Amino acid sequence: MEEVEEAPLDDGFAAAERTVSPFRAGPGSIPSGEPAICQFLGFEELDGSLTAALPIIDPANRCTAVGGPIPQSNRQQQLVCLTSSHVDCPRFLRGVLGAGALAPVPARAPISPAVIGAGLALAAALAASFGFLAVRGGFDLELMSPAPSRAAVAVVPSAGPPAVVIASSSLAPAPSPSPTPQPSPSASPSPTPGPSPTLSPTPRPTAKPTAAPTSNRFALLTKCPSAPDCWIYVIRAGDNLRSIANYFGVSYDRVLAVNPGIGDPTNVRPGFRLRIPTPTR
Repeated sequence: MEEVEEAPLDDGFAAAERTVSPFRAGPGSIPSGEPAICQFLGFEELDGSLTAALPIIDPANRCTAVGGPIPQSNRQQQLVCLTSSHVDCPRFLRGVLGAGALAPVPARAPISPAVIGAGLALAAALAASFGFLAVRGGFDLELMSPAPSRAAVAVVPSAGPPAVVIASSSLAPAPSPSPTPQPSPSASPSPTPGPSPTLSPTPRPTAKPTAAPTSNRFALLTKCPSAPDCWIYVIRAGDNLRSIANYFGVSYDRVLAVNPGIGDPTNVRPGFRLRIPTPTR
């Protein structure tokens, strides 16, 4: 594999890119250092006349492939007009067709021996494979037959000896068996309903007397004279309703419900007779 390298153009040309090709350069290729200039590229003189363009980038270079002279940018001249790539330019192709000439066909580079050798080796391998198959007659793959299952070879026992049919000489019909009379069902006696059981009344549990409170906290309370489940506590200095409800184990909301005369629960004066439910502590 050879490397084809273009020499950089003088007077401001950028270095050409190095291209690596698997094919050898043909004898008709453009030699290095001699860039192929487009035949439609001309140089415009000061008087407006066109002359042959030099292989350098110049703002006065004009393209005459289509119509009048058209200025070309420095980039266009560097990549297309002053290189062999101009044969792929659409303007060049239109100019060639308009002039009645054919575009030069680039010479086809010969294939390198390495590529030819690889193709021959591949063809030889394929030929050897087909020859092996022709001698063997193809691949023989042995397929194992499945073993018969027990359910498939099970023998069904016969129900009895086969019946022997004796041909009769007479064609008289065989007597059909007479129907056997079925016994008529007798009426079974209906069950006699017995006396229904009498439900005895369930005795109610006897209410036990309520035990007197034994907690020492009842010493701070007085029984309400006219309401059951009600006790009276006289508020002392430093007490508040939540601490009283927590101390006696009663609901704070229920304490507010049985004392509707309390205006501000957070400000209760000492000496107020507070009613509470029966303490649980």
